[in-house]
Amino acid sequence: DVAPSRGLGDVYKRQMEETGLSESKGESQMIRKPKQMSESMILGVVLTLAGGFQDAYSYNCRGQVFANAQTGNIVLLGQNIASGNFQNALHYLFPLLAFLAGVYLSEWVRELCKSFQKLHWRQIVLAFEIVMLAIAGLLPQSLNVVSNVLMSFACAMQVDSFRKFRGIPCATTMCIGNMRSGTELLCRYLSLIHISEPTRRSYIS
Repeated sequence: DVAPSRGLGDVYKRQMEETGLSESKGESQMIRKPKQMSESMILGVVLTLAGGFQDAYSYNCRGQVFANAQTGNIVLLGQNIASGNFQNALHYLFPLLAFLAGVYLSEWVRELCKSFQKLHWRQIVLAFEIVMLAIAGLLPQSLNVVSNVLMSFACAMQVDSFRKFRGIPCATTMCIGNMRSGTELLCRYLSLIHISEPTRRSYIS
């Protein structure tokens, strides 16, 4: 049937485009397009480790507030409001607002600094994040609210600035989106694995 083949060919094309691969006609050699350092796997692993550590640190050492998992903060905020613990609810409200502010600032950094030649705008974001996390770690326990605000602000800048690695969408501070993307890519792989290489090339020729 022609229709199913075309559909499968479209899936194969889309998979190659999103993963940064290109294939010339009549050749079986795959050529990976040049990628930015900000999309490297090493950086992705480092940022993911940092994101996981920040959540564990903020929850276990800074008053059971999430630095990254803002969904958890929203749930705990609503629970405290429903229980009448309005003062405790503020501990979760401030990190939420800081997260929004962090995304807003990172977008402005990208707009204002994207034309820089010697310094990439993502390097500026990382410098901001390092400084804020260092300050957050040095603050005493009496300033847990301020520490959580700084961490949420830094995490927001990170998740907004580093959105994909090796051309594949990926979040370094949360799991749900990665689980969805990983399952989607697995489905695409299984739909193409039984097709021979010459047949794959015929779909994109």
